[in-house]
Amino acid sequence: MILTGCERSVGEFTQKGSLYDEALSYWDSDEPKALSILEKDVRNAVLQGDHEEAAKAHHLEYYIYERLGDGENKFKSLIKAQYHAELAGNHELLANIYNNIAYFYYSKGLWDKCILYGRMALARVDDKEGLLFSRIAFNLGGALSKADHWEESNEVLMLIQTESATRHIHQLEWLALNYYHQNEFDQAIEHAETCLGLIGDPSNPIAHRILNTLGLIHKAKKNYDIATRYFQSALQLEPDYYYGIANLAFTLEKTDKIDEAIQHYETLRKWDLANETNISVLTEIHKALNRLQALYHKKGNQAQAEAVRDESNDLLEKRMLTEAAQKELEAIYALDQLKESALNNLLEEREYQASMNRNMAILFAGLLSIVLISFFAWAMYFHRRRLESQRNEVMASANDLVNFITVHTSRIDS
Repeated sequence: MILTGCERSVGEFTQKGSLYDEALSYWDSDEPKALSILEKDVRNAVLQGDHEEAAKAHHLEYYIYERLGDGENKFKSLIKAQYHAELAGNHELLANIYNNIAYFYYSKGLWDKCILYGRMALARVDDKEGLLFSRIAFNLGGALSKADHWEESNEVLMLIQTESATRHIHQLEWLALNYYHQNEFDQAIEHAETCLGLIGDPSNPIAHRILNTLGLIHKAKKNYDIATRYFQSALQLEPDYYYGIANLAFTLEKTDKIDEAIQHYETLRKWDLANETNISVLTEIHKALNRLQALYHKKGNQAQAEAVRDESNDLLEKRMLTEAAQKELEAIYALDQLKESALNNLLEEREYQASMNRNMAILFAGLLSIVLISFFAWAMYFHRRRLESQRNEVMASANDLVNFITVHTSRIDS
């Protein structure tokens, strides 16, 4: 449901004949070579004070690190790209970078930061009907929905003007979910059914989510039989969809199909919790275990009820620890560390530029000194030549005078 636009953004800001252009030719085939070229590109750009080129280079680094799965360097490249792009003032480039930062925070579940950068990205798009605007609006609308800002999410999503069927499907999917959360069920059903009709192919990965949304709407309206059918249809397309399993178990329970409900709750009970770190999954399974405990208690199976209770308590502790570690330590503290590291890299860039400027100044001063010394040496040599020439002329004149006096003195004597 979130669109990065990587397929277009990578090549949006090329400069013919540049190192960036050369790196772009290697970015998806020889990543180390591309990164090496970009490092040179950044150094040249920093020396020349070309912030736009430096921003483009760091932005391309982001896409390369994304391909390599290097989350740490990916984030640092974005921060460095942001710094240079803000100095360059290129709105479209800056909008792309802000959107990618927003998407990075989205992947970490940090909705407030994602929304902040999404709004900053949207404000810098000049073409309100272009692909970039749609991509940013989709991401921002999704983050707003995740943060329970459903009305604002709808406002952003409705700004999107697109002729793309795929993008219209995404738009309807978000709108249906938002209207469901706002208890505006008729509008939610209308958007969800329109979306389902546009999908056509049931193998489309969006289909099971839309079916699940329709199930949620009818569950909220207490139409449990209808909701059950939608959840069953969703699970036929995606049998391991944890949310659909939990929802189906609940509606089966509400229609007094207790054994079937227990069977689905037991599926979630067997989930590989040891390796699960998704907070949403842990939350839903914890709810399912609580429902399962209640059903075993209702059936008089106290041993199973107590066993499920203990598992539920363990899962609650795991969920709380996971949430604390992932949300606070890994997602917030680690990102702040990475941001500080990226800013230190920028300081190193500026120090490199200053060092090169100092070296150039020293070199220039040295060359100037050599020129001045050479000039003064030449001037002194020329001055000596003139003095020597003048001395020779004086000596010649003196000799002529002596000869003249000698000749005349000889005549007088004779």
